[in-house]
Amino acid sequence: MIAGYLINAYENDDTIKDAEFVQEDPEDLDFTGIRFEDVVFTKCVFRNCIFPKTEFYSCRFVSCDFSNCSFEDSYWKTCKIEKCKFTGASFTGSTVKETSVSESNFSYSNFTDSLLDSVKIVSSDFRQANLMQSVIKKSVFREVNFTSAEFFRTPLKWSTSYWSSLIASSMVI
Repeated sequence: MIAGYLINAYENDDTIKDAEFVQEDPEDLDFTGIRFEDVVFTKCVFRNCIFPKTEFYSCRFVSCDFSNCSFEDSYWKTCKIEKCKFTGASFTGSTVKETSVSESNFSYSNFTDSLLDSVKIVSSDFRQANLMQSVIKKSVFREVNFTSAEFFRTPLKWSTSYWSSLIASSMVI
């Protein structure tokens, strides 16, 4: 089913909109430059799929597996990621804005040269993830495992007032 949507998108306006994919199992698909709008993915497993320069707007991902998939230079805005697995996935050069992540696994993922702006990440695993030379702005991290994660040349300094609001936000959320 998703392959048919992909073919249609490439033949028309490169957009997949207002769709729902449940228990899809695509393998070796190339989603380069596709724009997803208001799309829901539930219990899908993507194998060896690539998503470079792909855009995700108001999409929801529930219990999906994108392990080792490539999302280089992708753009994510107002998405919700819940109970998903992105182990070893590459997000190099990507932008993630106003997106929430909960109970998900991003261990060994690569976010080098990426922007995380106004994201909320809760109860998730980023062990040994690479966030080198990334920019993190106005984001909240609660119960996130960053054991052995790499933050080389990623500024992690915020003003005291920001830390206070971050702590207050974490308590309220």
